[in-house]
Amino acid sequence: MKIKVFGIPENKRKPKVMAEARKPKKLIETSLPIEQISRANRAEKNIKTGTARNLHKWFAPMPAPAWRALIPAIVLDDPEDDDERRDILEDIRALVPSNGGTPDKDALRRIRARMARAFTVDELLVVDPFCGAGSTLIEAQRLGLLTAGNDLNPVPALISKQLTELLPKCRNQGPFLSVGPSALLHADPYSGFKEDAQSLIIKVQESARADLEKLYGRYDSNWPYAWLWAHVVCCPNPACNLPVPLFASSTLSAQPKKESYLTLEVIDDKCCFGVTSDVTAAARPTKMSGRKSEFKCPRCGQEFDEEHVKKVGNESGLSEQMVATAWTRHDGFRWFEEPSLDQTDRVPRNYPDMDGIDLPDEALGFRVQAYGFKNYLDLYTPRQAWTLATYARVVANLKEEMQTWGCPEEYGLALLAFLGLCVGRQARFLSKQATWRTRKGPSKVEAGFSQQVVTMVWDFAEANPSGKSVGDWVQVGATALRAVDSIPKEGGLGTVHIGDAETVASRLPATKPRIIVATDPPYFDAIGYADLADYFYLWHREALKNVFPDLYATSRSPRFSELIADKGRHGNSDSTAREYFIEKFKSTFQNLAVLSDGEFPMIIIYAHQQKEGAYGGYGSTGWEAMLQALVDAGIAITASWPMHATSPTRSRGMSSNALATYIVLACRKRREESPASTRRSFISRLREELPKALKKLQQGGIAPVDLNQAAIGPGMSIFSNYSSVMEPDGQSMSVRSALAIINQVRDESLAEQEGDFDTDTRFCVKWFAQHGWDEQQFDRAESLARSVNTSVDGLVRAGVFWARAGKARLIEPNEMSEGWNPLTDDRISIWEVTIRLAKTLENKGAEDAARLMAAAGKRIDLDAAKELAYLLFSVCEKRKWMQTALMFNGLGTFWSDLSAAARTDDGHATTPSQGELDFASIEE
Repeated sequence: MKIKVFGIPENKRKPKVMAEARKPKKLIETSLPIEQISRANRAEKNIKTGTARNLHKWFAPMPAPAWRALIPAIVLDDPEDDDERRDILEDIRALVPSNGGTPDKDALRRIRARMARAFTVDELLVVDPFCGAGSTLIEAQRLGLLTAGNDLNPVPALISKQLTELLPKCRNQGPFLSVGPSALLHADPYSGFKEDAQSLIIKVQESARADLEKLYGRYDSNWPYAWLWAHVVCCPNPACNLPVPLFASSTLSAQPKKESYLTLEVIDDKCCFGVTSDVTAAARPTKMSGRKSEFKCPRCGQEFDEEHVKKVGNESGLSEQMVATAWTRHDGFRWFEEPSLDQTDRVPRNYPDMDGIDLPDEALGFRVQAYGFKNYLDLYTPRQAWTLATYARVVANLKEEMQTWGCPEEYGLALLAFLGLCVGRQARFLSKQATWRTRKGPSKVEAGFSQQVVTMVWDFAEANPSGKSVGDWVQVGATALRAVDSIPKEGGLGTVHIGDAETVASRLPATKPRIIVATDPPYFDAIGYADLADYFYLWHREALKNVFPDLYATSRSPRFSELIADKGRHGNSDSTAREYFIEKFKSTFQNLAVLSDGEFPMIIIYAHQQKEGAYGGYGSTGWEAMLQALVDAGIAITASWPMHATSPTRSRGMSSNALATYIVLACRKRREESPASTRRSFISRLREELPKALKKLQQGGIAPVDLNQAAIGPGMSIFSNYSSVMEPDGQSMSVRSALAIINQVRDESLAEQEGDFDTDTRFCVKWFAQHGWDEQQFDRAESLARSVNTSVDGLVRAGVFWARAGKARLIEPNEMSEGWNPLTDDRISIWEVTIRLAKTLENKGAEDAARLMAAAGKRIDLDAAKELAYLLFSVCEKRKWMQTALMFNGLGTFWSDLSAAARTDDGHATTPSQGELDFASIEE
């Protein structure tokens, strides 16, 4: 008979090998000033100008302070001396000031000196295989390190290439095209480039304006700076058939004492718009109030919904109607007028002759196809498309002039890349995605694409590219140029290439320095990067295909090997998309683990809004899929840290449930001699080590809302460092099972009685202990839900939680629905049973409560509900929540009587006398 050790047959055990020399731990594996980093992240997100984001839109950019703090912590060893560690952490704190800005020179000098004592500048190469908009590379260069970026998509590749490869080579050069002091004599090494870029912005404007005069007209003292439009669909009433403009608001200006509103009158089968300052005369919007897309004909009163709009859009296409013109003059005075024939007649009917890109049939973040939009050009009016094509072609023609500028080739390429990116940037103001924003100040065009979605916009705004306001070409260029102020004025150089992250090694220098891998990979199914990027790629390619032929060799953004779980590319199958993501992530990070120098941990930053999947419950999320891929790739997690980056002015943060928490993972290749284990041994080790890790995290200032998520790191570190963990049936334990066990052991460590609760109840208990019934920001709920392996949308469906418009809270007892039946509830929880029992006892008495208990006892463990009642009373006692404490005290006091009555056939119970709450003990 074969002997089993830890459940593994003897003939399958690995032979003993010489153990590898243990690498010293890096600082990131022991300590980080997370609170300060998060504070700087939040502040940086709110900075409007002077950041790398000003150059061009890209999706979910990582806050610069995060990488600025993390990279030194990757390079520097943990000193294992408290005083020295404290000094290093103070230097890192100084790198990330609370205002979110760049660090002072002294802080930067101290960190560089620490790093230089360990390694020379040319010895290390920071590689980001998913470089996106380049924040990793920018901050590594700021710290004096060499960088290599890579991205599959040409749009972020060009952004990063401009910021970290081309612009650093422009330091202390120029100006070549304008008269000004040499950059060598200027404190700003980019002053020459800025002078030349500003000259070219004006040059492009003058050339384009001459070509576009017939579309916009020529104005002297007064000129329009924006036009307001509405999509139009005919009324479904056959007797009416009025072309109905779809608009959600009649307010043109909400500025005090300058209010303006639309009026509407039906004349000769047409909706005619006017302008008034009298709010009582304002037109009633055709879009009815509420979140649903429902409309009402202004003539016959016929109501119709978006299904009618979709039908018309697909059969004949939606038309547009200009509803108002916004005017200004030299002194800044602004006003509104109804559209004139002079304005409407200038709008062309046909699109420019250029290659469009078909919209995907189905893709992450896309909503417009259902309304008849088939091509990316459909996202623009013909005039907008002609305008963008004209600017793109003016930029493209500058390529032939470049050799006459007298500048180095890479300097000229940087200027052309900058102008091409400005064309892409202007596409956000010249499309049907742009909106009209009213506020206390002057109204303005709001750039489209504020979220990573292409959705249906009923009424949109069109900026004048020469209107001297938002969307004006010169202003677009000036704002983009402010991004130059955010990049290092000295420091390391870099390269950026386009390609699959899986093969990034083939695009690195032949003589490779010691490589540090630090990246922010795609977020499972959160963003469809390639499909969204084609919004910009269409115009970038028109402007730059002869300047960067390697970036624009294809007619659309590459997507074949994109690392996302888009079910639309996998037969509309969630499970197939998930399997693709895991396998692709696994092979990519297997290669990166080989590429990475073993002395340094790889750093992976991940964020994912956890939702219940239709193909497997709570665990079927990007978070679990990513962890499973890392484990399968032979990678061990050595530390994890939660970071926040909430921006209260974000569009998603203001109006939707958007995640603002990042998880930083430090990872290393699993050692060859890593042992196998069993479920029992894994749990035993968790119970031994996790309480100590939790205590250390608490002592380190981790916020309660982050503590649970942070605890997954130590738990997954134990799990991922085993070669495998065997289940009793001989199968290897999955990450999903490991997470469930980690959550269980963590709960035992934090509160012994919580170990018997279901995941929904654990969430509710932790939320209640922190916030009671109060409303909080949604990202706190999302972070907490993920940490206990449940989801906010599931809690909402269960009827115990409310989440809307970026806010979230528990459903209070008196808000819970009447007539609830625990026998038919498809998502019953101990929390809901306990709350409803307490509510029923308080409001209706013991007999109703006993009957409810009898029914609930067939679905849940009533002993656990009793424990919860006592736990919640304890929470209320500590927080001095007297009224709620009374409710739970009553349930706990009468539990035995209710339980006895519940065991009878009819649930009858005699009404007990109300117990008394000892207020003295609460006060103590």
